[in-house]
Amino acid sequence: MTDVIQWISAPVDEKRTIAYSNLEVRAENEGRTIIGYAAVWDSPSEFMGFTEYVKRGAFSKTLNDGADVRLLIDHEGVPLARSKSGTLALEEDDRGLRVEAELDPANPDAARIMSAMKRGDLSQMSFAFRTVKDSWNNDRTVRELREVQLYDVSVVTFPAYEQTVAELRKRQEPVTVETVSTLALRKSQIAVQKLRSR
Repeated sequence: MTDVIQWISAPVDEKRTIAYSNLEVRAENEGRTIIGYAAVWDSPSEFMGFTEYVKRGAFSKTLNDGADVRLLIDHEGVPLARSKSGTLALEEDDRGLRVEAELDPANPDAARIMSAMKRGDLSQMSFAFRTVKDSWNNDRTVRELREVQLYDVSVVTFPAYEQTVAELRKRQEPVTVETVSTLALRKSQIAVQKLRSR
């Protein structure tokens, strides 16, 4: 007997989670930043009694209103990153909802995620939301999400979408340049000039 996998949609106060897959993981020198897409515009979901599409701009209002979004594992547990703390950045671009999250390697959950992503064991993302505006076709087989309230983005085990790409990489640290007083700068210039004149 062959096992059959089914997608089940169970609305709870119209809050659902949608998963995306095909996160591509590239590790570079102990990378700890996740960069990817939790939603891709106009890509179809798996069939959930209907097919769903996320329309461009669906996250604009929630992001502009300063939503405090968390990065979770399978939509549960202690956050791996959070927009309020500055460890999670979200933006809409031409492709979809772009996610960038700085992970703490001292956090055991983050270490598990980084290991699983480097190995290719975890390669999907998802987002949890509440529908604000949507539209349906006449026979209610296609739904378009036009505006949502965003709660979290997650790295997930089982996706509902197949259109996401993400990387796990080393964060590019900014170079800090100390300010130098005018007198110290002038002394350095004189010292360099003396060395050149020898």
